[in-house]
Amino acid sequence: MATIKDEVLYIGSDVYNHLSKEVQKEFEWFRRYSKMYELDGTQFDENGEEVDMEWEGDEVFDDIEDIQDFCGEEDLAVLSMDVYKKIFDVFTGEDEEFFEDLTKQISGNQMRMKYE
Repeated sequence: MATIKDEVLYIGSDVYNHLSKEVQKEFEWFRRYSKMYELDGTQFDENGEEVDMEWEGDEVFDDIEDIQDFCGEEDLAVLSMDVYKKIFDVFTGEDEEFFEDLTKQISGNQMRMKYE
Protein backbone atom coordinates (compact mmCIF):
# COMPACT_ATOMS: atom_id res chain seq x y z
CA MET A 1 0.00 0.00 0.00
CA ALA A 2 1.37 3.40 -0.98
CA THR A 3 1.90 6.04 1.67
CA ILE A 4 0.45 9.44 0.84
CA LYS A 5 2.71 12.24 1.94
CA ASP A 6 1.68 15.77 2.80
CA GLU A 7 3.04 18.55 0.65
CA VAL A 8 4.86 21.09 2.80
CA LEU A 9 5.63 24.56 1.51
CA TYR A 10 8.49 26.47 3.14
CA ILE A 11 8.76 30.19 2.44
CA GLY A 12 11.16 32.89 3.57
CA SER A 13 10.15 35.90 5.62
CA ASP A 14 10.28 38.20 2.58
CA VAL A 15 7.55 36.13 0.89
CA TYR A 16 5.65 35.75 4.16
CA ASN A 17 5.63 39.53 4.67
CA HIS A 18 4.02 39.99 1.22
CA LEU A 19 1.06 37.79 2.22
CA SER A 20 -2.18 39.13 3.63
CA LYS A 21 -2.64 38.76 7.39
CA GLU A 22 -5.33 36.16 6.67
CA VAL A 23 -2.98 34.00 4.60
CA GLN A 24 -0.11 34.51 7.09
CA LYS A 25 -2.27 32.82 9.74
CA GLU A 26 -2.20 29.63 7.65
CA PHE A 27 1.59 29.38 8.09
CA GLU A 28 3.56 28.46 11.17
CA TRP A 29 7.03 29.73 12.03
CA PHE A 30 9.56 26.97 11.35
CA ARG A 31 13.04 28.27 12.13
CA ARG A 32 15.38 31.26 11.98
CA TYR A 33 18.54 30.73 9.98
CA SER A 34 21.30 33.09 11.07
CA LYS A 35 24.95 33.03 12.07
CA MET A 36 25.47 30.31 9.47
CA TYR A 37 29.17 31.26 9.43
CA GLU A 38 29.39 29.46 12.79
CA LEU A 39 28.33 26.22 11.11
CA ASP A 40 30.33 26.39 7.90
CA GLY A 41 33.96 27.27 7.24
CA THR A 42 37.11 27.23 9.30
CA GLN A 43 36.63 27.23 13.04
CA PHE A 44 39.02 26.73 15.94
CA ASP A 45 38.73 23.99 18.52
CA GLU A 46 39.50 24.35 22.24
CA ASN A 47 43.22 23.86 21.51
CA GLY A 48 43.31 26.64 18.93
CA GLU A 49 43.62 24.16 16.06
CA GLU A 50 41.84 24.93 12.80
CA VAL A 51 38.90 22.68 12.04
CA ASP A 52 37.07 22.74 8.72
CA MET A 53 33.34 22.58 9.31
CA GLU A 54 30.65 22.06 6.70
CA TRP A 55 26.95 22.44 7.41
CA GLU A 56 25.27 19.34 6.04
CA GLY A 57 21.79 20.78 5.74
CA ASP A 58 18.53 19.87 7.42
CA GLU A 59 15.02 18.77 6.41
CA VAL A 60 14.57 21.87 4.22
CA PHE A 61 17.99 22.72 2.81
CA ASP A 62 20.60 20.42 1.32
CA ASP A 63 23.68 22.45 2.25
CA ILE A 64 24.99 25.96 2.84
CA GLU A 65 24.77 26.88 -0.84
CA ASP A 66 21.07 25.92 -0.83
CA ILE A 67 20.27 28.26 2.08
CA GLN A 68 22.30 31.01 0.42
CA ASP A 69 20.27 30.56 -2.79
CA PHE A 70 17.03 30.59 -0.80
CA CYS A 71 17.93 33.82 1.00
CA GLY A 72 19.60 35.51 -1.96
CA GLU A 73 22.63 36.22 0.23
CA GLU A 74 26.13 34.88 -0.24
CA ASP A 75 27.70 36.56 2.80
CA LEU A 76 27.20 34.20 5.73
CA ALA A 77 27.97 37.01 8.18
CA VAL A 78 24.79 38.86 7.22
CA LEU A 79 22.57 35.96 6.16
CA SER A 80 19.49 35.91 8.38
CA MET A 81 16.05 34.59 7.48
CA ASP A 82 12.94 33.35 9.25
CA VAL A 83 11.32 30.41 7.47
CA TYR A 84 7.63 29.56 7.66
CA LYS A 85 5.80 26.41 6.65
CA LYS A 86 2.35 25.30 5.63
CA ILE A 87 1.13 21.75 5.10
CA PHE A 88 -1.09 21.27 2.08
CA ASP A 89 -3.32 18.27 1.43
CA VAL A 90 -3.18 19.29 -2.22
CA PHE A 91 -0.84 21.95 -3.58
CA THR A 92 -2.50 23.07 -6.81
CA GLY A 93 -0.99 24.64 -9.88
CA GLU A 94 -2.79 27.83 -8.85
CA ASP A 95 -1.05 27.73 -5.45
CA GLU A 96 2.30 27.16 -7.12
CA GLU A 97 1.82 30.06 -9.52
CA PHE A 98 0.75 32.40 -6.68
CA PHE A 99 3.86 31.69 -4.59
CA GLU A 100 6.24 31.64 -7.55
CA ASP A 101 4.98 35.08 -8.57
CA LEU A 102 5.76 36.36 -5.06
CA THR A 103 9.27 34.88 -5.07
CA LYS A 104 10.07 36.70 -8.31
CA GLN A 105 9.56 40.03 -6.50
CA ILE A 106 12.25 39.43 -3.88
CA SER A 107 15.88 38.35 -3.48
CA GLY A 108 16.66 34.68 -3.59
CA ASN A 109 14.37 31.77 -4.28
CA GLN A 110 12.36 31.78 -1.05
CA MET A 111 10.14 28.80 -1.77
CA ARG A 112 10.80 25.11 -1.17
CA MET A 113 8.34 22.25 -1.50
CA LYS A 114 9.00 19.08 0.48
CA TYR A 115 7.02 15.92 1.09
CA GLU A 116 6.54 14.57 4.61
